[in-house]
Amino acid sequence: MCLDLDCVRDLLIYLEKTIQMDDHLKTIPVPVTQIHKDFKMSKYSLSQIAYTCKKLSEGGFISLQIKWNTDSDHVLLVEDITYAGLQMLESIRSPQVYRKTKNTVQKVGSYSLDIVKEVASSIITNMILSSH
Repeated sequence: MCLDLDCVRDLLIYLEKTIQMDDHLKTIPVPVTQIHKDFKMSKYSLSQIAYTCKKLSEGGFISLQIKWNTDSDHVLLVEDITYAGLQMLESIRSPQVYRKTKNTVQKVGSYSLDIVKEVASSIITNMILSSH
C-alpha cells in the first residue's frame, strides 16, 4: 500500500475535530471503523484508513492502540494526535498551502511526511515574506 497524502491530511483534520477528553481529562479513543463511517472519510477504504493510522503512529503523529476482542479479532483505536501530528496538520491545513505542497512533492516524487512538512513550511515562509 502507498501512503495517500490526501488521506493523511483528511484524517488529521477529522481527528482534531473528533477526539475529546472525558471528565477525568483522558482522551476518548476513536475506533478506525468509526472514522471510516464518517461522510468525509468514507471515500477512503477501511484498509486505507487503518494503514494511514498505522503509519502516522509509527511516525509519531498519532497515538494508536490495538484492542484485542478475541484471539484473532482486534480493533484499532486512535487515542490522540501528538504534538508532532498537530505541527504537521498546521503545516498542511490551509487548502492553498496544501495544494502547492502536494504539487511540489508530486513533481519531485518524494512523499515522506518529513519532506511534505518541510515543503509546506517553506511555502508558508515564502507566503509570509511576500506579504510584506
